[in-house]
Amino acid sequence: MIHIADAMSLKILELRKIASLYFIYLLIFDFFIIFDFSPIFSEPIWAVILIIIATIINVLVQKIKNWTPILFVGIWSFIAIAVKQWGNEYIVAYSALAGALVLLITIIIRYNRNPSLY
Repeated sequence: MIHIADAMSLKILELRKIASLYFIYLLIFDFFIIFDFSPIFSEPIWAVILIIIATIINVLVQKIKNWTPILFVGIWSFIAIAVKQWGNEYIVAYSALAGALVLLITIIIRYNRNPSLY
């Protein structure tokens, strides 16, 4: 029988795993800002790289914890990025839409594999 304290410690460990993924994303983002790699790539390319990293982190969070709301927030944010960048940088807009599509496909695949989770 699992005690309440044990169950809470397991939840805390799971939350720490997810928080560490977001912490890694923030470290990468800060690394790009601090060491200004703009001579290597332009700002739109860095935005695309960060969209790819954010998509990977969202898919990993779904795989680890099965948190579908995280994916919906990711889809919402990627669509907002696409709408904001539509007239300015099409590569960023299309990358954000592609990230949103990947997250939507992830939701559909997880639902088809185990509909009782939803």
